[in-house]
Amino acid sequence: MSRPQKQSSRVWRWRRAIGESDLPATTRDILRVLSEFMGENGDSCFPSVSDVSQKSGRDRKTVREHLSLAESRGWLVVESAGFSGPQHARKAYVARWPDGHSETGIPSPEFDGSAPVTDGEYLPGSGGEVPPLDGVDFPTYNTSPQTSPNNSPEKNAGAGARSVLDRVKIRRQFLRWLPTMPGYENQSDTKARVEWWKLSDNERRECIRLTPSYIQWVGKSAMPSPANYLRDKAWERLPSTVTAAKPEMIEAKSFSPLWMTTRFSMLLQPPTGSIVFTTFDRGRIANGTKTEDETRREKLAAHGWPAVNEMMADMRAGKPYLCPAVLEEFSSELKSVKRDSDLFAAWALLHSRRGWPFFTFTPNYVPLPAVDLGITDLNAAVDAAMDSFTTLISKV
Repeated sequence: MSRPQKQSSRVWRWRRAIGESDLPATTRDILRVLSEFMGENGDSCFPSVSDVSQKSGRDRKTVREHLSLAESRGWLVVESAGFSGPQHARKAYVARWPDGHSETGIPSPEFDGSAPVTDGEYLPGSGGEVPPLDGVDFPTYNTSPQTSPNNSPEKNAGAGARSVLDRVKIRRQFLRWLPTMPGYENQSDTKARVEWWKLSDNERRECIRLTPSYIQWVGKSAMPSPANYLRDKAWERLPSTVTAAKPEMIEAKSFSPLWMTTRFSMLLQPPTGSIVFTTFDRGRIANGTKTEDETRREKLAAHGWPAVNEMMADMRAGKPYLCPAVLEEFSSELKSVKRDSDLFAAWALLHSRRGWPFFTFTPNYVPLPAVDLGITDLNAAVDAAMDSFTTLISKV
C-alpha cells in the first residue's frame, strides 16, 4: 500500500517539480511512481525494479534506463540499500533537486559561481539539502514487505534519526576502513556493518586512525574478525607507548598542504567508482553534443574517486579530514597559487584532461605542486610538475 503524502511535504514538492521539468515524459511518469514509495521527506525508499515496473506499467529495462537518466540529471540519488541475502542488489532512492534549482522551482541564488557548488553531493540551499530530522524516526518505506524485509545493518544497529548525508558518509567510512583489516574478505561484512553503526562518530574516527597501529602491535595472524574487533573496540586497548607514537592519520584543514597532498595521492590511484553511460549520454554522443571521451571524463570527475568526493563533502561542511601522516613530509613541496591566475587555470585544465574532479570553490590561494616557471607553456609546466610530484609520493 502506498504511503499518503501531504501536499506541503518535500516529496510532494519534488513530484510537482518533476512534472514541470524538461525530463522526458516517461522519466517523469516513472519518478512519480517512485515517489509513492517515499516518505514525506523524500528519503530512502527501497522498491525493486520489478515493483516500479509493475506499478508504472513499463518493462524493467525501461525503468532502469529512466531511473539512470534521472540520476544523471540530478533529480535522484541512488545508492546501495545495504540489504543482506537475496536483497543485496536492491537500491535506495532519495529525492533531490539538480544543482541550481531550489525546492520552490526558483534557481538558487547560490548558483552563481560565488559559492560552493556540488559535484553530485547534497548542497544546502540549492534544493539538494536534506531537511533536519532530529528526533524523528528515519523512515524506510517499501510497498513489498514480502520481498523486501527491512533488514539493513543501519536498521538493526539502531541508526535512528540520522540524516541521509550522515548515513552516506558513515557507509563510505566503513567501506574505506574494512579493507584495512587482514582477511576481511573471508569474514561477514554484514555483522561488521551492524557493529560499525553502533559506534559513535568519534569512535569511528579513532578506529580508522588506530587500526593500522593495532595490526602492527598484535600481528596480522592474531587479528580478530572485523565484527569482533568493532564490538570489543579493540583499538582502545593499545598501550600508551603505541598510541603515543607518531599517529598514522592526522586531521588536516581543507586546502592545507597536507589536505591537498592527500587529495592528489587519491587521484593518482585508479578510479574505483562506477562509470555508467546512460541512454541520455549515448543520445548526446550520437547527436554530437558531447564526444564519448568528454562524457567519460565528466563521469570520472563526478563518480570515479568516491573518497575525494567525501573530502569535498567534509570541506563544504567545514570539517577537517583525516590524512595519512606519512604524506606530511611531501606537503612542503606544494606552493601557493592564486585562484584567478593563469597558472591556476592551467591546473584546472590538467584536471579536466585527466578526468579528475576540480574545485567549484577555493580560497584565494591554493597549494599545488611547484611549477618550473622557466617553462613558458603553462600546460606543459603543470604536466611536468604533476609528473615530478607523482614520482615523489610514489616512494610512500
